[in-house]
Formats: sequence, structure tokens, C-alpha cells
Amino acid sequence: MKLIIFLLVFILISIFLLNQKEWIGYIKAGDWYTLKELMGNEMKSILLITMGFMIMQNVFSLIPFLLLTMFNIWLFGFLYGYLWSLLGNILGSLLVFYLARYGLQLHAKKYNHLTIKKKIEENGFMVILMSRLIPIFPSSIINVVGGVSNIKAKDYILGTFIGHTIFVLILSALSVGIISLDQQYSVYIILIILVMGITILMVKKQVGLKIKMN
Repeated sequence: MKLIIFLLVFILISIFLLNQKEWIGYIKAGDWYTLKELMGNEMKSILLITMGFMIMQNVFSLIPFLLLTMFNIWLFGFLYGYLWSLLGNILGSLLVFYLARYGLQLHAKKYNHLTIKKKIEENGFMVILMSRLIPIFPSSIINVVGGVSNIKAKDYILGTFIGHTIFVLILSALSVGIISLDQQYSVYIILIILVMGITILMVKKQVGLKIKMN
């Protein structure tokens, strides 16, 4: 039953993607005025379409999320554009995570013996958080790998929430010129050091509690 639901959702997203090829081209080309005219003036339609694009990006990663964030800020302003981009990115990530977990995890059990898979699962929160803050891999790959692994759902959700909150804020700031591309690397380094410091303190605290309990 879960696999059937997975396939149905995947098919619906694929249909949406195929029907909106022209619209994707407008986003990539920066022809946002034409796209806005096609979407119409009803806020419900605009919200539905932009949410569809963000969810689709978490499935296929065909549109750079920076462009989607810039488009949302252009449509809704900085604050609402940031919040909408953040919500869409988090919902899209969770959707793909659970689709992969319920639809594909059984097929990934044959890789349980791999050392790297075990290491990722043991450090689930940190792996997801760092992968969100340092987007070396497309979001769609992170979502699927998180789903097919045995990473705890709470670690994935927390890492995704914190990581996206910071990353989307940086994208939003870049899109309106608050920080330059040169400054972006400095911001990343500071944030990573901060997050790693907090994580180390949390780990030490947990280890200390376990020692006391024993």
C-alpha cells in the first residue's frame, strides 16, 4: 500500500513537471513578468504553483533553489518570500524523505553492511545538518538518501529544519544584495563553526548524562 502511494505521488509530480516545462524555462531565464501573467492574479493559484515548484525541486533538482527563492522574494517581498521559500523547502524535503522511506527503504537493506552507511546513520543529525548548510549534493539526493537509510526521522527533521532555516536565509540575503558572493563564504564558515560548537556541546552533555546514569 505504501509503495502504491509512493508511485501515485511520484506520477503526479512527474505530470506537473512535464506540463510546466515552459514555466521552468521562464524561471531560469528570469522572465518572471511573463510567468506571473500566466499564473494569474489569484493568491491561491500563485501559492499553489510556487509550492509545486519548490516540492518539484526537492524531487528532481531541475531549478536552482536560489532562483526559486529570488522569484518568491520578487513576488512576496523579503520577509514573506523567505518564509514561503523556507516552508516550501522543508515540506518538499519531508515529502521526498517519507516517500523514499516507505517506498524504497526495503530495497536499500542489502547495503546495510557498508561501513559508510552505518557511520551516516550513527551521526544522522550532523550529517543532514552539514549537508543542508554545505549543499555539495542536490537536495533531492540528500532527501532520498536520508529516506532509504536508517537515520532517525527526528534527526532528519531537526537537521533539515535548522539547516534550511540558515541556508534559505543566506539565499534570501544574496537575492536582495544584503550580502555579496564574496561575503557568503565568510558567513558559511562562521555558521558552520557555530553549529559544530553547539553540536559538540550537545554530544558532550549527552555523554555526561549517560556516564552519570551508569
